[in-house]
Amino acid sequence: MKRPGRVLVVDDEPFYRETLTEELSAEGWTVEAVASSRDALDSIAREPPSVVLVDQKLKGPKGPDSGLDLVAEIRRVLPEARVIMITGYASPETVAHAYRAGAYDFVEKTESFMALLRIKVRNAMEGVRAQWLDSIAIGGASAVCAGLWADAQSESDSARKGRLLEDLFEALLVQVPGFVVAARQKSADEEFDLVVRNESSNLIWSKESPYILVECKNWSSKVGPTEFDRFENKIRRRYDRARLGFIVASNGFTKGFDSTRLADRTGSRLIVPIGRDDLDALVRAPNTNDALKALHQRAVVADPS
Repeated sequence: MKRPGRVLVVDDEPFYRETLTEELSAEGWTVEAVASSRDALDSIAREPPSVVLVDQKLKGPKGPDSGLDLVAEIRRVLPEARVIMITGYASPETVAHAYRAGAYDFVEKTESFMALLRIKVRNAMEGVRAQWLDSIAIGGASAVCAGLWADAQSESDSARKGRLLEDLFEALLVQVPGFVVAARQKSADEEFDLVVRNESSNLIWSKESPYILVECKNWSSKVGPTEFDRFENKIRRRYDRARLGFIVASNGFTKGFDSTRLADRTGSRLIVPIGRDDLDALVRAPNTNDALKALHQRAVVADPS
């Protein structure tokens, strides 16, 4: 199963094609926009998307509601995709028709249209991602992680690079028995990338907190002490249920980050830094669990990363 992250927009109005492409690309998704059902099906055959946005009033041979017919056709040729119908007026009949055709969700063009759409696309992607993670956990995880890491290093778009880094670390974590990625947390006042539920029976991990937080930094510069302090504060605010955190920095850490971390060795909280070389080692390791435990041990004994 292909890594989730591609969105196909089907709308015959250039304004919406351009606007949706710009807005969703800024979220880190790869977006293609087409104007017709035929072009949509050609695109799906060429490179299957994870999420498809279909305008209800798409013009076609069957009239101005051809988008509803396209929903059913997409579900037939690509059943694993999530199809979201976009409508100017969500009448009960239209919504019912869309769901009968196999739509995952719908969004109405109101004042809050774009904010709602971003949330709905994110939720749809999470559903596809769960299936993807299940598929790589069964087998082939090493090749998937190697591909994600290569793509993350070569990607020039900052938003897509960030998504790739998050997906890479999530794909690594699913190889650790008992680690369950429970959520991706982004809100107006606080953000961290992954929330991991720790259900491990392993002697090392079972001593840690029931929740683990992860932040991924795809910066072109090194991560410094300010980010350490911010991340530690987020961990502190978790009712003592999250005392372990992984901070992943594709370009490594400053000396100030290390000195701040080494000076803060009291209490129950532990932050494990993972730099570029560490990511290389994790991706190449024959046993991800053992490699991650080695990084955990290094942080406990407080050796510089």
